[in-house]
Amino acid sequence: MAKPLDLDEQITSAAKLAVRARVHCGLWWSTASAAGRALFHEALDEHWNAWRFIEHAQFVAFMVTIHNLFGDRHGTIRFKKLSAELGDVAADQIAEAEPMASKVRQFRDQLFAHRSNKLTYAQVFERADITGNEMIQLADAAVKIATAMLDARGLPKQPADDSPIEDFAEVLATLQRHYEATEARAG
Repeated sequence: MAKPLDLDEQITSAAKLAVRARVHCGLWWSTASAAGRALFHEALDEHWNAWRFIEHAQFVAFMVTIHNLFGDRHGTIRFKKLSAELGDVAADQIAEAEPMASKVRQFRDQLFAHRSNKLTYAQVFERADITGNEMIQLADAAVKIATAMLDARGLPKQPADDSPIEDFAEVLATLQRHYEATEARAG
């Protein structure tokens, strides 16, 4: 049987997962939020068949990645276990994030990692009762928790890089300008 990864490697992996979760959440929110939809509505509407799957993929990637960190499966890299091994580093932050993490768990357990045969997609969303802002808060909390753990071990920080989100917004803005210019020439 393989030995668990070294504690420092687990913490570094958790930090990388936290940053990835934050990026997936930000990419999803770029098109899923009311502000994103309003800002890029023509670009999104014109190619909705593509955007809806990109948006969904980012949503699922966020849910699965964030669940990894807040889950309770034995033999996995997860915040509660790492916190305990570090003398309860970030335990208060983990406890504070747990109500939002339990909402995410419903998506993971009933829609994405496993598909419930008792609940519709809409029913899972209704039961989870989580907002986009709460998902952003959970992603930010994961980065803070991971950073506290890295600091406790004197490990290099994993920068919370929002450049993929900014690049994606620029792609959408470019498409939006294209559609506005096309409409102006046609009108």
